[in-house]
Amino acid sequence: MKLLLRKVSLLLLICLLLAIGCNGEAVIGGQAPDDDDSVVPPDDDDAADNDAADDDDTADDDDTADDDDTADDDDAADDDDDRPSLDNVVGNFVLYGGTQHPGMQGTGGWGYFIEDNGDAGLSQPQRDGFRIPNEARGAEFGCELNIPGDDADSGSEDGRGLDAGSEVLFRRGPRIWELPRIDGAEGSYYAVEPPNSPEEFPASGSALRFIAPGGTDLPTINIGNAMPIVREFPVTRPALASNADTLSMNPSYPFQFAWTPLDQIGVELVLEFTDESEGLGWQVSCWVEDNGSYSISASDLAQMPTQLLGFAAIRRYQSNLEPASEEAPEILFTGVYEHRWNLIFQGANSSL
Repeated sequence: MKLLLRKVSLLLLICLLLAIGCNGEAVIGGQAPDDDDSVVPPDDDDAADNDAADDDDTADDDDTADDDDTADDDDAADDDDDRPSLDNVVGNFVLYGGTQHPGMQGTGGWGYFIEDNGDAGLSQPQRDGFRIPNEARGAEFGCELNIPGDDADSGSEDGRGLDAGSEVLFRRGPRIWELPRIDGAEGSYYAVEPPNSPEEFPASGSALRFIAPGGTDLPTINIGNAMPIVREFPVTRPALASNADTLSMNPSYPFQFAWTPLDQIGVELVLEFTDESEGLGWQVSCWVEDNGSYSISASDLAQMPTQLLGFAAIRRYQSNLEPASEEAPEILFTGVYEHRWNLIFQGANSSL
């Protein structure tokens, strides 16, 4: 499962470029037919999608009038006799939006359900290129290096991926972000694949509904206001030269980031390079205070390769941990917004 998820998440980090259209937007999730659309105007973007007028977020998840539910086999009256067991099951889902500078935008995501054998908790799930922080890590600021020869753990949980349906959905009114199921030797997980990247996030609202239709291993799951929407935020450094699409930097000097602070728990700064032909990767990942500026030291930059195209990124995270209930397992939902720039270091600090 670790190897599969590493490969998929690395692909997802690249798909922000591959999945975008010429107009700078990745739009495919769209207006899929849905029986709730008749009561939700197509341009309905009310705050958090949780007002009483929108029955997509009222307490009707198990009533027979809501055709989004399948078989209605999870209600208390059914005594859960035919429901797959939720014992020791946990879930983890990530949905991100991003800007690939100088101006292209798109979204992506992945996630899974696994059986927690006691070693897999949801405290700090990570993926190659994405570090999902939690409140306990808030004060643990600093930078980490991952270079060839290191045996750093990606933080991925062990366990068999569970089937919760042919796809899972994130939804706001009629707008749908679909993550299809991908089956492998170690079970099932959910991810977008180029060119099937979901559409941009709606202009208003703070969260998306999560729907899993149910599959071999799990019943129908329907949770309102589950996935936080993280909005774009201003960044002033790094900055591309006029008419450039790649940062060309000297690693002898610190790498500067500057952004508008929001006094949140922190932001992540990343420099990452991959040599596909050799199967090698380099990364500096910094978790820093949300105070508006930070410089990655020249000593860390000296560990990065030169003359190899990589990327720089700054990310904000917001997580929502939904506790286990009779209808759903414990699930960690993490929203992300990422600014990204192509990057190449010039000079002789290191070589391939």
